Amino acid sequence: MAETSPAHLITLPDVALKNILDQCDFLAITNLRKVCRDLRNFIEDTKPEPYHKDLNIILYDDYIRVQTYTGENPWLYPDGDWVWTQYTKEPIGCSVSFVTGDKVIQKGFPNEDYISMFCGDFLVNFGHRKSVLPDFYLNLTCQNPEIQSKFLESFQKILESRIHPMKVSTFQMVVEKAEPVLKILKFMDKNSIEEINLMSLHRATRELDLTELKNLKQWNAAKKLRLEHFQTSENLEEFYGFKSALVDYKELKAQDIVRLRNEFLQNPRPHRFQLMYETISNEPLLIDTFGQPFLRTDPIGNKKNWIFSIPDTDQIVSINLYSKFVIFYRIKGSDVKEKTDPDYFEQVWV
Repeated sequence: MAETSPAHLITLPDVALKNILDQCDFLAITNLRKVCRDLRNFIEDTKPEPYHKDLNIILYDDYIRVQTYTGENPWLYPDGDWVWTQYTKEPIGCSVSFVTGDKVIQKGFPNEDYISMFCGDFLVNFGHRKSVLPDFYLNLTCQNPEIQSKFLESFQKILESRIHPMKVSTFQMVVEKAEPVLKILKFMDKNSIEEINLMSLHRATRELDLTELKNLKQWNAAKKLRLEHFQTSENLEEFYGFKSALVDYKELKAQDIVRLRNEFLQNPRPHRFQLMYETISNEPLLIDTFGQPFLRTDPIGNKKNWIFSIPDTDQIVSINLYSKFVIFYRIKGSDVKEKTDPDYFEQVWV
């Protein structure tokens, strides 16, 4: 019986090899690119599109960590769906580490820069992606302005080079100011974006300038907005276009609460708003306008609760005023009995 030669990936027919690559995840594609030049060229020519549920990119001073989720299992690959890759600056060149289970596999690249290495892998895995990425998260933890600037410039070039804007459903960034958000958000597809979450880098409340951000098509196309540990001085009306929003004010005016109540009654779009504040001005106006509230207590604390029927619907608006924030809920008729019960509690954003 004649012996058969072992089959190698690169010797397979193109169609078969492409079908195999289409089943690979970020880690597998990244590793295969580094096997040999022929395989790398085939991957770059065919542009496989591995499935990812989430993509987390964290920039530190001397390394970039990429976490991708391909499913619901929170354990590390290969036992779960969490893949962790790290690009580290070395005294000579850089190294790439793959965390799999309790093992760390590291490979050195003496002639490569760690930011360039990351960008190359990102370009292959996401540079030509056509489907919607459910969750995109970019954390600019790096405190070195030169490194951050270099990273943003390189990353921006990749996004700008795409034939079509990158499609994401939830866009999240951890930043100190609005400028980096502007550089990245404008290259996202406005038709796919559903939610924008911006978080303060140091989790210390600070002012966020929304002057340019609020003019982006992507900003105005989103349905949900969360500004965590960022305060704004924008008029509350600027956020009426969102279905749900978390916004923080140094001083919240009672008149704004009254206007938002009216917006809920007149416009079917808003469903959930949470307004954080340090102080609230002219609070007696709420009782003068809304009447006496229900005084209730839930796991968060004491609250004043007002309930209003929405004209020509079976829905209501529930307003819940706590010591440091107020929450507006639109409640459907089928849920009114449950969600207006004194013992009902719904998780809040804090």
